[in-house]
Amino acid sequence: MKIGNIKVDFPVLLAPMAGFTDYPFRVLCKRMGAGLVYSEFVSADGIIRENQRTIEMIHFNEEERPIGIQIFGNDPDTMKKAASFIDKKFNPDIIDINYGCPVPKVTKKCGGYAALKDGDFAKAKEIANALWELTKTTNARFRFHDGKDILGTMAGILEGEIAWAEGNMEAALEAFQTATEYYDNLNYDEPEPLPFSPRHWSGAAYLEIEEYGKAAETYRRDLDDHPHNFWALFGMLQALGLLGQYDSVIDQDFEKTSQHADIWLSNTKF
Repeated sequence: MKIGNIKVDFPVLLAPMAGFTDYPFRVLCKRMGAGLVYSEFVSADGIIRENQRTIEMIHFNEEERPIGIQIFGNDPDTMKKAASFIDKKFNPDIIDINYGCPVPKVTKKCGGYAALKDGDFAKAKEIANALWELTKTTNARFRFHDGKDILGTMAGILEGEIAWAEGNMEAALEAFQTATEYYDNLNYDEPEPLPFSPRHWSGAAYLEIEEYGKAAETYRRDLDDHPHNFWALFGMLQALGLLGQYDSVIDQDFEKTSQHADIWLSNTKF
């Protein structure tokens, strides 16, 4: 398996886990056969300030290669400086940006998804435009996937979120549809390259404008690709309820799946 020009001899990866993937644990997993290991995620602010504890979390030895260092933050310039510092000082094989962590430690600082939800429309539009530009120009790959399809999915979702927040639901649905077209180009593998489907946003948008039949159709299509998905099942039940319909199979599947859920949902978009 290859990620860009990085050869991974065994396709089992140690994901970045705060409080777990420190040096001893990474070495243990590497010696047990992990093809790629990651550090704990580290704060970009701590990196540029050269905080001792933060820098200690980045240190690794050659035995661990290939290794990825994951960073998080909410300011693009700080993230850029942190990535440059890591590259020059440590030269890891991969520098990974955490833009998907929902835990309070990250979101309270407007990292992760909260960076896209902090109400700064100018910044959000700037990021969306940059993503679209990268979608057009990138030749990067992530595992078996074209980078443009991942970027296009993210850009479409963000553009749709902006349009929704501005009250333009027609533009929002169009953007979510574009995101879905990019998303459908992705090959299925585990773990998936993105931990969510743009159809969750489309379904929520259809519910918002009271197009309940289209919402149900959207969620059912997502369930074809992702059976037992908690988000899609929740949306499907919402849509069916608003249509005055009931599906015992969907209801039982949701009840079973929800036993393993660790969040409460109000809708199917973040």
